[in-house]
Amino acid sequence: MENNMSVLNEKSVFVDEQTMSEIYEELKTPYKYGGVLKFEKELCDSPTVFRYKDAWYMSFIKIDKDTQQSGYESHLARSTDLVHWEYLFPTLCRSNDDAWDSKQVAAYAAFVENDLYGQYRIQEVNGK
Repeated sequence: MENNMSVLNEKSVFVDEQTMSEIYEELKTPYKYGGVLKFEKELCDSPTVFRYKDAWYMSFIKIDKDTQQSGYESHLARSTDLVHWEYLFPTLCRSNDDAWDSKQVAAYAAFVENDLYGQYRIQEVNGK
Protein backbone atom coordinates (compact mmCIF):
# COMPACT_ATOMS: atom_id res chain seq x y z
CA MET A 1 0.00 0.00 0.00
CA GLU A 2 2.77 2.44 0.87
CA ASN A 3 4.40 1.85 -2.52
CA ASN A 4 1.11 2.65 -4.28
CA MET A 5 0.71 5.85 -2.25
CA SER A 6 4.14 7.12 -3.30
CA VAL A 7 3.20 6.61 -6.98
CA LEU A 8 -0.12 8.37 -6.39
CA ASN A 9 1.58 11.32 -4.64
CA GLU A 10 4.06 11.72 -7.51
CA LYS A 11 1.18 12.14 -9.98
CA SER A 12 -1.19 14.21 -7.85
CA VAL A 13 -1.13 17.19 -5.55
CA PHE A 14 -1.88 16.67 -1.87
CA VAL A 15 -4.20 19.25 -0.33
CA ASP A 16 -4.03 19.40 3.46
CA GLU A 17 -7.16 19.34 5.62
CA GLN A 18 -6.91 23.02 6.62
CA THR A 19 -6.75 24.18 2.99
CA MET A 20 -9.68 21.92 2.03
CA SER A 21 -11.72 23.36 4.91
CA GLU A 22 -10.96 26.91 3.75
CA ILE A 23 -11.98 26.07 0.18
CA TYR A 24 -15.18 24.41 1.41
CA GLU A 25 -16.10 27.44 3.55
CA GLU A 26 -15.60 29.76 0.58
CA LEU A 27 -17.64 27.68 -1.87
CA LYS A 28 -20.41 26.08 0.18
CA THR A 29 -23.96 27.26 -0.17
CA PRO A 30 -26.58 27.21 2.58
CA TYR A 31 -29.28 26.75 -0.05
CA LYS A 32 -30.25 23.31 -1.33
CA TYR A 33 -32.90 23.57 -4.03
CA GLY A 34 -32.57 20.19 -5.70
CA GLY A 35 -33.56 20.04 -9.36
CA VAL A 36 -34.21 23.52 -10.74
CA LEU A 37 -35.94 22.34 -13.92
CA LYS A 38 -38.41 19.45 -13.74
CA PHE A 39 -40.70 17.89 -16.31
CA GLU A 40 -43.63 15.54 -15.85
CA LYS A 41 -42.60 12.92 -18.42
CA GLU A 42 -38.87 13.54 -18.91
CA LEU A 43 -35.68 13.81 -16.92
CA CYS A 44 -33.32 16.77 -17.30
CA ASP A 45 -29.65 15.73 -17.63
CA SER A 46 -26.17 16.93 -18.66
CA PRO A 47 -26.64 20.67 -18.07
CA THR A 48 -24.20 23.28 -19.34
CA VAL A 49 -24.79 26.74 -17.84
CA PHE A 50 -23.46 29.88 -19.47
CA ARG A 51 -24.04 33.63 -19.51
CA TYR A 52 -25.21 35.56 -22.57
CA LYS A 53 -25.97 39.29 -22.37
CA ASP A 54 -28.17 39.85 -19.29
CA ALA A 55 -29.30 36.28 -18.57
CA TRP A 56 -28.09 32.77 -17.76
CA TYR A 57 -28.80 29.91 -20.14
CA MET A 58 -28.75 26.18 -19.60
CA SER A 59 -28.43 23.70 -22.42
CA PHE A 60 -29.47 20.20 -21.37
CA ILE A 61 -30.85 16.95 -22.66
CA LYS A 62 -34.28 15.50 -21.91
CA ILE A 63 -34.59 11.76 -21.44
CA ASP A 64 -38.03 10.17 -21.43
CA LYS A 65 -39.00 8.54 -18.10
CA ASP A 66 -40.69 5.80 -20.11
CA THR A 67 -37.89 3.27 -20.52
CA GLN A 68 -39.55 1.94 -23.67
CA GLN A 69 -38.86 5.29 -25.34
CA SER A 70 -35.35 5.39 -26.79
CA GLY A 71 -32.91 8.29 -26.83
CA TYR A 72 -32.75 11.90 -25.83
CA GLU A 73 -32.87 15.37 -27.35
CA SER A 74 -31.40 18.81 -26.57
CA HIS A 75 -33.17 21.82 -25.05
CA LEU A 76 -32.54 25.33 -23.74
CA ALA A 77 -33.73 27.24 -20.66
CA ARG A 78 -33.12 30.80 -19.35
CA SER A 79 -32.74 32.30 -15.86
CA THR A 80 -31.90 35.65 -14.32
CA ASP A 81 -30.98 34.26 -10.89
CA LEU A 82 -29.74 30.66 -11.48
CA VAL A 83 -32.61 29.35 -9.32
CA HIS A 84 -35.78 30.01 -11.31
CA TRP A 85 -35.59 28.68 -14.88
CA GLU A 86 -37.87 29.29 -17.85
CA TYR A 87 -37.95 26.50 -20.40
CA LEU A 88 -37.42 27.98 -23.89
CA PHE A 89 -37.40 25.37 -26.68
CA PRO A 90 -35.75 22.25 -28.10
CA THR A 91 -32.47 22.89 -29.89
CA LEU A 92 -32.11 19.46 -31.55
CA CYS A 93 -34.89 16.87 -31.79
CA ARG A 94 -34.98 13.12 -32.30
CA SER A 95 -36.16 11.74 -35.58
CA ASN A 96 -38.33 8.75 -36.42
CA ASP A 97 -35.74 7.68 -38.99
CA ASP A 98 -33.72 4.57 -38.37
CA ALA A 99 -30.41 6.37 -38.95
CA TRP A 100 -27.55 5.68 -36.53
CA ASP A 101 -27.89 9.11 -34.90
CA SER A 102 -31.64 9.67 -35.07
CA LYS A 103 -32.44 8.90 -31.42
CA GLN A 104 -29.42 10.27 -29.47
CA VAL A 105 -29.40 14.00 -30.22
CA ALA A 106 -27.28 16.20 -27.94
CA ALA A 107 -25.98 19.73 -28.46
CA TYR A 108 -23.78 21.35 -25.84
CA ALA A 109 -22.38 24.84 -25.43
CA ALA A 110 -18.66 24.59 -26.17
CA PHE A 111 -15.86 26.87 -24.98
CA VAL A 112 -17.66 28.24 -21.93
CA GLU A 113 -15.36 30.27 -19.67
CA ASN A 114 -15.26 28.26 -16.45
CA ASP A 115 -13.07 30.26 -14.09
CA LEU A 116 -14.65 30.13 -10.63
CA TYR A 117 -15.00 33.91 -10.41
CA GLY A 118 -15.29 34.46 -14.17
CA GLN A 119 -18.20 35.56 -16.33
CA TYR A 120 -19.19 32.08 -17.67
CA ARG A 121 -19.60 33.44 -21.18
CA ILE A 122 -19.17 31.41 -24.34
CA GLN A 123 -15.74 32.23 -25.76
CA GLU A 124 -14.95 33.03 -29.36
CA VAL A 125 -12.61 30.75 -31.27
CA ASN A 126 -10.89 32.11 -34.38
CA GLY A 127 -13.10 35.19 -34.27
CA LYS A 128 -16.35 33.21 -34.27
